[in-house]
Amino acid sequence: MRADAGHGSLAAPCHAAPMKIPYGLANFATIRREGYFYVDKTPFLPLLESRESGYSSLLFLRPRRMGKSALVSMMEHYYDLARADEFDALFGGLWIHEHPTPEKNRYLVLHLNFSTVSAEGDPQALTLHFSEVIKGAIRTLGMRYGHRIAPLATLYDEVKDYRDPAALMNNLIGIVAGTKDQLYLLIDEYDTFANDLLSSGLESLYSTVTGKMGFVRSFYRTLKAGTETGAIARIFVTGASPILLDDLYTGFNIATNISQHAQLATLAGFTRADVERAVDALLRDRPDLAVLQGLAADVGDLDPSAALRSGRAALLEVLGRYYNGYRFSLQATEKVFNADLVLFFLRELVSGRAIPRQMLDSNARTDYGKLHRLWVAAGLDAEERREALETVLETGHVWARLIEQFGRSGPSSFDQTISLLYYTGMLTLSDAPPSGNEVCFEIPNQVIRELGWEHFGELLKQEDGVDLDQRAIRAGLRAMAVEGDMEQFLDAFHSQVVKAMGVKDLRQFSEKTLKLMLMTTMVLTSIFHALSEKELAQGYCDLFLSPTAVLPGARFAWMLELKYLPASAKPEETERVIVQATAQIHKYASDTGLLRALTRRHELRAAVLVFVSNKDIIHREIEIARPPRA
Repeated sequence: MRADAGHGSLAAPCHAAPMKIPYGLANFATIRREGYFYVDKTPFLPLLESRESGYSSLLFLRPRRMGKSALVSMMEHYYDLARADEFDALFGGLWIHEHPTPEKNRYLVLHLNFSTVSAEGDPQALTLHFSEVIKGAIRTLGMRYGHRIAPLATLYDEVKDYRDPAALMNNLIGIVAGTKDQLYLLIDEYDTFANDLLSSGLESLYSTVTGKMGFVRSFYRTLKAGTETGAIARIFVTGASPILLDDLYTGFNIATNISQHAQLATLAGFTRADVERAVDALLRDRPDLAVLQGLAADVGDLDPSAALRSGRAALLEVLGRYYNGYRFSLQATEKVFNADLVLFFLRELVSGRAIPRQMLDSNARTDYGKLHRLWVAAGLDAEERREALETVLETGHVWARLIEQFGRSGPSSFDQTISLLYYTGMLTLSDAPPSGNEVCFEIPNQVIRELGWEHFGELLKQEDGVDLDQRAIRAGLRAMAVEGDMEQFLDAFHSQVVKAMGVKDLRQFSEKTLKLMLMTTMVLTSIFHALSEKELAQGYCDLFLSPTAVLPGARFAWMLELKYLPASAKPEETERVIVQATAQIHKYASDTGLLRALTRRHELRAAVLVFVSNKDIIHREIEIARPPRA
């Protein structure tokens, strides 16, 4: 069977009911029964239970909000023997309904979601939180299968007395081992609580609960023993990074990491075909959304069908720019979108009749805030982390080894830091062929690029005392966008950023450093989209600034060329670099087609900025011809 057979097909009601967007929903039964938009992942089930592979315990790592929980919920409903009579209702119209596997509705399914474990308190409190998740799942098991296996009904009442997660699981395994039934254990977000411990600076508590005598390692040792008795037939584990699993390795060394398998590259996330179907379903019900101001091209002279096509193309372009670009195997032939963020965007588009002012929802931003702290706790020291981030943000890519297994023990490395950024979704695998044992990582999309700049801004604040989110800077950038005047911004940037840098940083000052500083101010204020080294007319513009939707009254886009001179530079040297930069700007301005697309109907202005050490910023605006309208 082909791995992509039927993948991505949208199972939708036959009637033209309004599209229901399942943002925040992961329960498969609710999504299917209530007619929500659903992307079919069932073609992957034969691969996950392949007898030829011999794998029965699987680890599947993906960044947050890629749709892992919805996947696990679908698997729970498919394999649960107590739900056999619901198969037609839930799976009718999906690929698997016509191609059922031998293990359909075969198991007692135990679903553990460790994302709800509170990472607070002492080891005893954490043990209790962990145990409560297991107790809740076993109570569900007792209600579902107690009539079939009498001891499970008794265990339902007994779980309240347990304090040890391993003992609780061991009792359950013993009960199931005495029957003809077997368990399919689904563990969702296995490492969320552990990552929260690390990101909160609780490394000692993390070491205590995951060490040789810790309850987490004991729990996973019990699961391993359960597979050896046959009581546990299959295990499917999802998470974000391999850190916890590596620290548990001696207790749970049976899991096969399928995260890089090419056939499963689109197991989580939306393909472009999936997103196109979602947009088409939405515009079928709401064609008015295709002609929102700032989305489609000028539609005054277009007939309705042409306007709809123009709006559809614009929607897909925005979704692709902000949420697409993830590649999870070196052999993958297509990239995927962040599923949750696509649904967030569509929900906001419908409810607000406008493109969201913030392209990253507040829930996801909270998740990434925790990840920022995790990188600090699990990665390199600040200087090395800053160097890695500078490389990624300046060039958009970085070469390193992809480390599939690493924990807290042992020294950290550059490769581990880059790999952690990959596992948490800040980087993805590029299309570039590997070079030796290194692969090329890149920033997947605009949302992640902006998050990277936010993290860089936090580093500057913590390490250099530079707080870039200042009211004067925001006001200056608004003046650039609305009035076409950059004096106010340059004054604020010089006084609050350049002068704030210490003497040690001046030794490292260069066009690169200053561009990184400028980019960070642009991203943190959300007034401009900032493009670094954008290719124009066979050259590379230092900075291209296009106003975002945050500022509806914006009139101007900017093209900036940067130069840096030491404090000892003479006036004639300053003039020489200005002339050189002016020639570059005129060359870039000749690429009228690309400039028209980049400016998005804003008037284009251009300027040369010459930074003279930390003493002065000399700027000169350059007259350029306005790109002709399409």
